[in-house]
Amino acid sequence: MSLEHRLFQLLVLLLPTQLTFHYFPSWSYVFGLKIDYLAVSLYFTDLLIISLLVVSFITKKPKRPNFDIFARLSFVFVATNILFSSSIAITTIAWLKMAPDFSLAYYVYENSSKVKDHIVKPLTLSLIFLSTLAILQFIHKGSLGGLLYWLGERDLSVFTPGIAKFNFGGINYLRPYATFPHPNALAGFIGASALLIGKPLFLIGLLPTLSRNAISALLGVFLLRGKFSKATIFIVAIFSLVLPLKGPLGISSAIDRRLQLATWAGEIVSVNPVNGTGLGTYIYEIGKLNNTSQLRVETLNSLLQPVHNIYLLVLSETGLLGLCIIVILLTSSAAKTKDSKVKNALLFIVLSGTLDHYWLTIKQTRLLFFVILALARGKDKR
Repeated sequence: MSLEHRLFQLLVLLLPTQLTFHYFPSWSYVFGLKIDYLAVSLYFTDLLIISLLVVSFITKKPKRPNFDIFARLSFVFVATNILFSSSIAITTIAWLKMAPDFSLAYYVYENSSKVKDHIVKPLTLSLIFLSTLAILQFIHKGSLGGLLYWLGERDLSVFTPGIAKFNFGGINYLRPYATFPHPNALAGFIGASALLIGKPLFLIGLLPTLSRNAISALLGVFLLRGKFSKATIFIVAIFSLVLPLKGPLGISSAIDRRLQLATWAGEIVSVNPVNGTGLGTYIYEIGKLNNTSQLRVETLNSLLQPVHNIYLLVLSETGLLGLCIIVILLTSSAAKTKDSKVKNALLFIVLSGTLDHYWLTIKQTRLLFFVILALARGKDKR
């Protein structure tokens, strides 16, 4: 096996990790609170992607870059989004953080047949690791510590303020995080990965997370198997656009918080519906809304996060053009792929993306999303 293939497998194996360098400039604070989503960050997986691309470039005959119409329009879209952003600094950094992810997607697109041959084993090992760690954290009611810190596990317990937990029989249990920022993101990664490699047994690791969104999306996949069409994505998009019309009931539950974030997304969209306010600026824009400055710090802590809907998030930050692009991309990818495993994984993302944001905002799940999209559109399919 070549060095290039070994690097790719190592990258896939470490996709769930979050060893990261963070730098928090002045614009990453909202109401004096440090926002991780706005930080300048460099992941170890970014370095692996760069290494993979360098090795691939050296070992293969370099091709002259083909700046076709798609590439030129993409450049214009990104440049326009930056220039018309409410914070050029935030949006520039947001696009730069996406650069390694887009590069990996392009690599997978160009080498889709080989990638399919080399992705199953490392992704299987990743799922074994994640499922085992999630179950152990659930039993232990906290993180395990030690060297797992370097893979992304954080020091958590049922007593950590603001931690995701549930009560059963009068006893508090931790919803496991494994190496992810939140149990929902862990559930999403396990769900999409298990469907992608066709090993549903690993879905057991999803259960301790109690992610209702992921479990609902899985049920949707099984109900719609073989019926993933343009109508599915169209219905999802319409549902997403209706969410801002329903205001919160009191911000006292997870549903209320999601509705409040959706309502704010509607207000943000009204500022610049065509171009959006700029990639990465949703939380920054929340800080400028009149009705947020009156909220308590405890409430703000739970609300200073992206809207829990990837379609509303794209609409608010990149405008109608961005929303059209992602809908067309998802629709055409679903129509193009003949691989039922890839199609099911993509459908899972489409459905779970209606009630959470992690497919676009969290590194591990975003990389997986881009890999699945690239596999669906693969250039060198056999």
